[in-house]
Amino acid sequence: MKSKIKTYRLLTFKFFLKTLFVLFLVLCLTLIITGIIKNLAGFWNNNYKSGYAGIVMLLISLYLFYNLGLTIYLYVKYLLHERNTKIQIDFKNETITMFKNSTYYVLDSQSLKSIEFYLSTKHYKNLLRNYGYTKLNTNDGKEFIITNFILNYRLIENMFCNVKKIKKLDEVIYLP
Repeated sequence: MKSKIKTYRLLTFKFFLKTLFVLFLVLCLTLIITGIIKNLAGFWNNNYKSGYAGIVMLLISLYLFYNLGLTIYLYVKYLLHERNTKIQIDFKNETITMFKNSTYYVLDSQSLKSIEFYLSTKHYKNLLRNYGYTKLNTNDGKEFIITNFILNYRLIENMFCNVKKIKKLDEVIYLP
């Protein structure tokens, strides 16, 4: 019987859409900063209504800059980590093969010590909710990280029945 093997990698189309979205966020931040400068200039022209609008926009932009800036930072960090990674999962034999640059690693239940899932607790409408990763710890002390850019943790959550699984929750999941 043919074994069920699936390959996962960073998809070009998905990467392209995410990059367009990040560029859109950068454009929004630039437009907001330009509007703030224009409205704050109202104080120098004795147009206090415009100046106060600039202060309100400044407060809103600080909140947006934190969230959008953090989203851009995590996007770049996750992208750099996963750009040359390909993963093959054999669901029948319960093995994971990781191809990173020119080397590959085969992981199965005998070679794994534990699996840690780092998951975000952000609201489903928040931009940071999709950032998380799975850390595979081997018996010989090596650690392999698979981000949600390539593979959702739910695909390997039920594999490797005799391996210890740990779920760690946090609002923002930074890569180590």
